[in-house]
Amino acid sequence: MKVIIIDDEASFADSLKDLVQVEGYEAEVYHTLKQAREGLEGADEPMVVLLDHDFRDVGEKDQVGYDFCGWLRENHPFGLLLPIIYLTGRETTEHFLKQQRDNPFVHPSAYISKDQLASDQELLPNLLKQYQEQFERIRELSEKQGVQQALIGFRDMEPEDSNYYEAE
Repeated sequence: MKVIIIDDEASFADSLKDLVQVEGYEAEVYHTLKQAREGLEGADEPMVVLLDHDFRDVGEKDQVGYDFCGWLRENHPFGLLLPIIYLTGRETTEHFLKQQRDNPFVHPSAYISKDQLASDQELLPNLLKQYQEQFERIRELSEKQGVQQALIGFRDMEPEDSNYYEAE
C-alpha cells in the first residue's frame, strides 16, 4: 500500500517518508496541495494520506488540508474509505472535532498532532498497519460480493440467454 505525504515542511516530510519506507511501505511526497492534486489525479489504488493543515508558507493562503481532503474524497474511487490522517502542529483537536461534525463526509479519518507523533514512535507504524489490514478486508469482501453477484446472475439466466454453439 502506498502512503502519500503532503506537507510544506520539506525536512518533516522527508523524515516521514524515511519512517514509512523503513516500515516497508511505498511513499510519495508532495509539498503543495496543487502538486498533490496533479500527482494524484486519476489515482485509483488504496492509499493512506498524511496531510498537513496549513500551506501558507508555500503560497496557498486560500487552501488548507480540509479542502484537499474534500477533493480527494470526491475524486478517488475509494473516496470515503480512504484513510486520511490530519498530521499538523497548527490545528487544534477542538477545531478538528468541529470540522468532523460539520462535514462528516469530507473529513479526515484521524487527527495526530506533530508533537504526539514525536513522542510515540510506534503510533504511525501501528496506524498504517491497521489501515492496510482494513483495505485487505475491504478488497476480500468486494471480491466475494462480485463473485456472489455473478453467480446469482448466472443462476437467474434462462437457457436461451446463454450463447452456445453446437459442435459439428
